[in-house]
Amino acid sequence: MTESVRVSIDEIEHIGAHFNEQMVVIYVHHCGAVDGRLKVGDRIVKLNNKPVPDRAAFNKIYGHRQITKIDVERDEKRGKDIAAEMQIPSSLKCTRRPGYAYLTVNIAVRPNGPNLGLRVKNGAKGSVLVQKTTRNSLSAERLFYGDRILFVDKEKITDKDQLKKALVQGLANPGGVAIAVERPDSIEAREQIAEMAFMYPRHFPEVPVLWDDPEWLPSLSEEMERHLIAQLEKNDDSEIYKIFKWDMMDQQTANQGYRYDSQIARNVWYSNRDDFDFHLVPM
Repeated sequence: MTESVRVSIDEIEHIGAHFNEQMVVIYVHHCGAVDGRLKVGDRIVKLNNKPVPDRAAFNKIYGHRQITKIDVERDEKRGKDIAAEMQIPSSLKCTRRPGYAYLTVNIAVRPNGPNLGLRVKNGAKGSVLVQKTTRNSLSAERLFYGDRILFVDKEKITDKDQLKKALVQGLANPGGVAIAVERPDSIEAREQIAEMAFMYPRHFPEVPVLWDDPEWLPSLSEEMERHLIAQLEKNDDSEIYKIFKWDMMDQQTANQGYRYDSQIARNVWYSNRDDFDFHLVPM
């Protein structure tokens, strides 16, 4: 059954939902832009009367103009199945707090797909928090700012460096990684976590360091992933840094970042502004 849903989502506003490659809604944020309008299991078929058969078509509309109408195909059974699949397995023990949602999301690298686009930080008492996801990245499809990473493929996560290693290993698998998260899903919970997740010291590094400071993981080739994993297992950071050759760009753009080129990847941008971006585009 197809239904039309009236909404008002500005160009810079998060849609307040996550959906899979088939355009099926897998999560709706409480108090978000489409809360009470979209449901888990809905398949998005049109935005503003324009067909959106895939994510590429969706991204051509979303973020470029106001969204006022969403057409969806409703399927309650599909919604129940998705909700059941996203439950954290009972074998993974975690303390559940009121106002938070607990779910498992899956992230897999796609051929010619987007980068991971993830920034995290260490929080209190061994927590690792999502600080930012790049728009239209793999992380943005499944994760949200303020998410606490609890487990990656059943491995308990207590440190951002541990998370980096687990993600690199997991994303090398065809099926990707299963990430269990604690998500602030109430106004009170978001207020509690906001300062912890987003207040951080200013960064003005003279020399950028790939693996320590920009808290992002790129999509790498299998060859590069194997090499990085081998060096990580040896705890040999010096070898990791040798993989990447950094060069200053021309003076006009030097104040915004650095550029990197190699046989494995085309571009890495590191901006030394307070809110920096870091991207790696595979060949």
